[in-house]
Amino acid sequence: MSDLLNRIDLRFEFVTSKLAAHTITKNGCWEYQGNIGPNGYGRFTIYARDLAPQKRKFVAHRVSYAYYNGIDPAELCVCHHCDNPACINPDHLFLGTNKENTADMIAKGRGTPQHCENNGGSKLTREVVVSVVSSIRQGKTNKAIARTLPITHSQVSQIRLGKSWAPLLAELDYNPDDYRWFSRSAG
Repeated sequence: MSDLLNRIDLRFEFVTSKLAAHTITKNGCWEYQGNIGPNGYGRFTIYARDLAPQKRKFVAHRVSYAYYNGIDPAELCVCHHCDNPACINPDHLFLGTNKENTADMIAKGRGTPQHCENNGGSKLTREVVVSVVSSIRQGKTNKAIARTLPITHSQVSQIRLGKSWAPLLAELDYNPDDYRWFSRSAG
């Protein structure tokens, strides 16, 4: 039996009381009324002297899923049909992979597009990319462009080839095939 299900069995009354601490919304969500983390999910600690480690923190909706379904979610995500992170209603919960959870989020319009400046890892700005495209259109090399901007020649190459900032490139009516140094082979 899994660690989570073992802990639920050993502390059945405790878990029952924690999961009972909810209010029902008009949408049928069971909003957890205990400790809520900064991400909006309920959480609590289950102690079990007979297991190691004795103290373990759990997210309320994951415990609810395991408790009511008798299935440990293990590595799978416990997703919400209702998109309410505080909800522990087992009828609103389903299992999915991380990829499926992300696809569900995007399909419901909750995902922020992770391209261009919305990508937290992006080191470039819209203005720099517009300048790069302008320089490419003037026939400058990647290294020449990189020398004049706070950008590497590799980043210029990614823009030239259309491998980064594609939505902005489309907006600028930039076709990478028109500015390749070497044409693609058809084989």
